[in-house]
Amino acid sequence: MTRAYRTSSTISLQVLAGVPPLDLRAIETYANFLVVRAQQDITVYSESFRWEDYVQMESPYLTHPAIKDGIGFDWKEPKGEGLEVFTDGSGINEKIGAAMVVLYFGQLIHSERLRLGDNCTVYQAELVGLKLAAEFLLTLTTTKRVYVY
Repeated sequence: MTRAYRTSSTISLQVLAGVPPLDLRAIETYANFLVVRAQQDITVYSESFRWEDYVQMESPYLTHPAIKDGIGFDWKEPKGEGLEVFTDGSGINEKIGAAMVVLYFGQLIHSERLRLGDNCTVYQAELVGLKLAAEFLLTLTTTKRVYVY
């Protein structure tokens, strides 16, 4: 609502309301369609847009739920091969903590442990253990398979 009179011009009302003119919105929508969906380069006034410069996001709604890719999950026993990460969160005597250990071909290469507050739950401790592992794995430059237990 702009609280304007009937005699106010549409252009003035668009400025007061902060709404772009319809012709500019139409150009923006069309340019967005050409760049993102049709993957075509376009020049709007003096500005050029290349479709390769924009991230192409795949809609999760276009993939059938039965075909969805995800993070692999399987029940496997540790073999002592490659990079293995073990996480745990537990509570004893009302003291809660989380830990993470990283083994490379059975050799300890990194470990972390963290004491949580007394009001935390074991579930929160388990999540903190997984978070410790994820933060450590993000620092690695390897692209090989990592096993998290």
